Amino acid sequence: MKTIALLIFFFGSIYSGNGQQFLWSTTKDTTLKWGDRISLTDVLPKMLEFYDHYENHFDGSGYSKSGFIKSFESSQSFKNSNQNTWKSFKTKIYEIKELTVFAFKSNSGKGSSVLVLCISDENVDMVGFSDEFEDGSKINYSVDREKFAKWLKTFLK
Repeated sequence: MKTIALLIFFFGSIYSGNGQQFLWSTTKDTTLKWGDRISLTDVLPKMLEFYDHYENHFDGSGYSKSGFIKSFESSQSFKNSNQNTWKSFKTKIYEIKELTVFAFKSNSGKGSSVLVLCISDENVDMVGFSDEFEDGSKINYSVDREKFAKWLKTFLK
């Protein structure tokens, strides 16, 4: 549960406007300035680069769209977030019908972190990458890289 709280905290920082950077997306949405556009086939290699670079990852997968919205809106991060930006992004989440992936980078003051959101017609899956070890984080072992890649592919179908 702490992993989800950490991801929601990270996600909340995106909406508070503090030091986040949009890295890339599989969509070109000029209203929210998602950064560089990449193809869906480039997502897995990009995420494996994060796996190789950072020491840990956090599993925030398995949300329905409504479950994701409800979890975020019940968090402390939501209370501190930019409500107008959140409202706009919430609308975008529900509008997405085809798999769309976004990557954001932020810095907590202890180091950088990357959050990747995979949004499909019905679900929201998140994976966070960080060098900070927290309860619920999983260590990125090179021997587990292939297993991690297979797991990621389940989000990208």
